[in-house]
Amino acid sequence: ADEDLAEATELHDLGNEYDGGYPAETPEVSDSHLKLCPECGKETFDIEQGTVSYLNTTYAVIAFFVFNVFLSILSTFWFRTRRRRSEIALRMAMGCSRWGVLKHYLTEGFLLLTVAAIPALIISFNIQIGDLTVQTLMDTSVDRFIACFAVSILILYVIVAIGISIPARKAMKVHPAEALHDE
Repeated sequence: ADEDLAEATELHDLGNEYDGGYPAETPEVSDSHLKLCPECGKETFDIEQGTVSYLNTTYAVIAFFVFNVFLSILSTFWFRTRRRRSEIALRMAMGCSRWGVLKHYLTEGFLLLTVAAIPALIISFNIQIGDLTVQTLMDTSVDRFIACFAVSILILYVIVAIGISIPARKAMKVHPAEALHDE
C-alpha cells in the first residue's frame, strides 16, 4: 500500500508540473492511482476524451459514407424503375395485378443485390483475413463478421425495396394508354 501511495504522489506531482498538456513521457497509471488521487482524474479524462474524439470522428465518417451509399443505391434503383414506366404499363395492360408487377421488380432488384453481395462477401472476408483493417477497438471474430455483413445486407435490401416500390407505385397509377403513348 505504501508503494501505491508513493507512486500516486509521484504521478500527482508530475501532473501538476505541466499546464494541461501531455508530459513528454506519460507514466503508466495504475488502478490504485486513480482511486488514491482524484485530482489526477483530469489527466485520465483527457486520455479518454482523445479516444472519444477519435471514435466520434470515425462514426461521423462512417455515417457520411453510409448516407452516400444510401443515396446512390436508392437513386440507381429509382432511376431504373422510372425508365421502365412503359414496361410497367404494358404489364398492367396485359392483366398483371399491381402486386404482381411490384413483386416482379422487387425480385429483380433483390437478385441484383444478391449477385453483387457474393463478390463483396469474398473481398471483405479476404480483407479481414489479411489483417488490412484497424483491429484495435473491435473484436474480429467470425461471428461478428457474419452478423455485420448480414445486417448491412438487410439494410441494403430495405434501400432497394424503397428505391423500387415508390416509383413503381407511381408508375402503376398512370393509365396504361397514357404511359404507352410515347412508345
